Amino acid sequence: MKGRWRRLLWMTGCIVLPVFGASERAPEHLLSDPSLLARPMELPLVPSQTSSVFLAEAGKWQSNLHSYLTCFDERFWVTWSSSRVKEDGSEQVIRYTTSKDGHNWAESSILVDDPDGPDQPGRWIARGIFVQDERLLALNARLDGPRETPEGRESWANLRLVRFEWTDEKW
Repeated sequence: MKGRWRRLLWMTGCIVLPVFGASERAPEHLLSDPSLLARPMELPLVPSQTSSVFLAEAGKWQSNLHSYLTCFDERFWVTWSSSRVKEDGSEQVIRYTTSKDGHNWAESSILVDDPDGPDQPGRWIARGIFVQDERLLALNARLDGPRETPEGRESWANLRLVRFEWTDEKW
């Protein structure tokens, strides 16, 4: 990596990326010139680190999926669907958490709870989190029926998309 990357950083909101040196092409050129991607193993690697946002526990919230990430108010924000046993279970909720550095995460909280209780078929599915007009918004799909019909086909009973807005204290 020495000599290949400058020690400059490009800051966009919360995300810090290395900047290509003056003699190298900027990353967007990788998409415009197919020959640059012909040998992907020769591309320089950016230093990275993996950090856990949420750890599932046996008997608790074991199925966690549909994750989304954005940056708002100098923090990373993540939302995801969380179910006790299986994907899109009837008790599925939407969780969220934040981090200043992308590695140390606050304890997760419930963005929106199970709409009708664990024994009823209604559930939420995370569909995104983003910033629009300096407001933090989360999109979640609400379904009122079972995941599958008696014939085994997927069911999207009374599907609707619901927008939630962060108010500096709660959704």
